[in-house]
Amino acid sequence: INATTVLSGRKMLFKKKNKNKNSTRRLYIPKLLMKLIELDEKRQQKNKILYKEKYIDSNFLCVMDNGQPIKPNYISQTFRQTVDEFIENQKKLNPHFHFPHITIHKLRHLNISVLLENGAELIDVKDSAGHSNINTTMIYTHNYTKNKKEITEKLQKALAKSDAKSYNIVTARAQAQLSVKSFSSCFWD
Repeated sequence: INATTVLSGRKMLFKKKNKNKNSTRRLYIPKLLMKLIELDEKRQQKNKILYKEKYIDSNFLCVMDNGQPIKPNYISQTFRQTVDEFIENQKKLNPHFHFPHITIHKLRHLNISVLLENGAELIDVKDSAGHSNINTTMIYTHNYTKNKKEITEKLQKALAKSDAKSYNIVTARAQAQLSVKSFSSCFWD
């Protein structure tokens, strides 16, 4: 990532310089995402032929059908619409259906938390996230450390009341709660 777009009123500005040196970074992309990028490049090639001289060759990765770079809020808006449609459809099937408020930015938080919780090195996650200060990244360690302590306390209370047979059930339940709480804490405001 070495450049971004900024929306100023209705005009889109192309910003060549990122906010700090850590914002310009090399990202390693999973194979699935690379496949999606390759598919989109094929879409762009077809659209170049379809639009001919009206196609805008911007050299941006994320573009509309005519080649114009997407607006900065396009992905967030599209994501929100997709999630809202999903919730609406689920509520038709089950009126009691509840789904937490999700945004692209919350998925960024989830990504960082999951990486740290699964043993990724703090400095590597800091660099990948583009944080200029490691203390910003360390905030994410709070989510799963707090939850593990809470789960351990619950487990100790349950064990005090249980016998050896119920120990296995309580342990499995506590591990499941830990996973759910760590995941859901990323979505709740």
